[in-house]
Amino acid sequence: DTIPINATINESKDTLYTKVIKENLGNKINSPTRELAPIISADGDYLYFTRDGHPQNIGPFRKQDIWMSARSNDDTFSYPINLGAPLNDEAANFAVSLSADANKLLVGNIYLPDGNYRKGLSFSTFDGEKWSFPDSLIIDDFYNLADKASYNLSFNSKILLMAVKRKDTYGKTDIYVSFLQNDGSWSKPKNLGNTINTAEEEISPFLASDNKTLYYSTSGHPGYGSTDMFLSKRLDDTWENWSEPVNLGTQINTKGWDAYYSLPASGDYAYFVSSENSIGLEDIFRVKLPKEIKPESVVLIKGKVINVKTNKPLLANIKFETLPSGKEVGIATSNKLNGEFKIILPGGQKYGFRAEADGYISINEYINLEHLDEYSEKEINLSLYPIEKGTQFRINNIFFDTGKWDLLEDSYSELNRLADFLNKNQNIDILISGHTDNVGKDKDNLILSNKRANSVKEYLLSKGISQSRIKSKGYGRTKPIDTNNTEEGRQKNRRVEFEILSE
Repeated sequence: DTIPINATINESKDTLYTKVIKENLGNKINSPTRELAPIISADGDYLYFTRDGHPQNIGPFRKQDIWMSARSNDDTFSYPINLGAPLNDEAANFAVSLSADANKLLVGNIYLPDGNYRKGLSFSTFDGEKWSFPDSLIIDDFYNLADKASYNLSFNSKILLMAVKRKDTYGKTDIYVSFLQNDGSWSKPKNLGNTINTAEEEISPFLASDNKTLYYSTSGHPGYGSTDMFLSKRLDDTWENWSEPVNLGTQINTKGWDAYYSLPASGDYAYFVSSENSIGLEDIFRVKLPKEIKPESVVLIKGKVINVKTNKPLLANIKFETLPSGKEVGIATSNKLNGEFKIILPGGQKYGFRAEADGYISINEYINLEHLDEYSEKEINLSLYPIEKGTQFRINNIFFDTGKWDLLEDSYSELNRLADFLNKNQNIDILISGHTDNVGKDKDNLILSNKRANSVKEYLLSKGISQSRIKSKGYGRTKPIDTNNTEEGRQKNRRVEFEILSE
């Protein structure tokens, strides 16, 4: 499903793209001035972009402003709106990336309280009604020796790409990567190496939702115009080992200037800027991508964060990790007003994901994407339980082999988090209860449920939790929460639960 790493520009390769139709988004989006840097939301429903010189931009000189348009039912985009203050003012303002949950916008420059700016990047957060005053990003040892720069934040909000000039740059500007640190800062930029970077200019990097496929523009490889768009695949976690860059072909690249690719999670369309056949100086176009140059498949998870006791939405942080490693691979935030969230999970892994908020217990959800072969969307709500006596909930992501009570490795990440919770809340005692479906003998089910509950207890004791704080009990088939007449119902009945006995 990927282009061979030794693929080069030739006429036979270009025949792959003979059905590609380059579509100008029309005069609702494009104007006689310059439309730049399109950013399509993960679900494809919103388009953010930068307008330069537009008569409705703020200030007498009509410098760059950030605009937004919504996709209509007929797959066209509405007339855009200027996002206004605090994102836009009389200076040159531009958007860089949108988080998968669409609640954070990465913008250019560091906004100062006195209305001035410094070079750098800032985050603005959407609370459901308005965008916040942008907070600056702190990047270790950040500097840029070039006059311009371009950036891209991954959909998991943990990987930042930048095209800048530094002391170890091969040419005019190179593409670098920086990673989110535990303290909220970003690591020192790392050069992607000389497979990606050349003696010429590399700009407008875009990392697709699979976190592997890189689209970028360069004048340093053989092409058809002043700059062309290329594709390369990351081959390992060093971020220096990449497949040979492949030109996207004459049906996508032109004799002019082509740059700034942006793809939704599905990878179906690429949105970009081109000067060929444009209404204005540069316009926003899109193309439906052939399978050969689409990123690898992902799943878009969307839902709401809910307070189980009140059934009301909550503002919460969303975190997702690979299993069994427990390595955190992405973060998001639910919407303050309606609790909605979105995250993107690439194929090839098993994941746990959860919402976190002060005063609540998180419930981890589980999904196995080891054999994902096509893009899909799933709706999964995340539950938060208030920390109070009597609160009872199912512990997800606890795994046993059929008929066994030995914990499987995929369970450790969830149980480690449970142990951390108990260590931080020394006044809380708990009951761990095991439950089964109605398959098999009642006596065997009771024994199995007891042993599974005790296995969880023993694991927590091994993490330093006092035995006096933990009780365990098996109930067999006696407390079903769903029907035992379907496999789905039986699966829900086979569970381990956690109850707060004191606080």
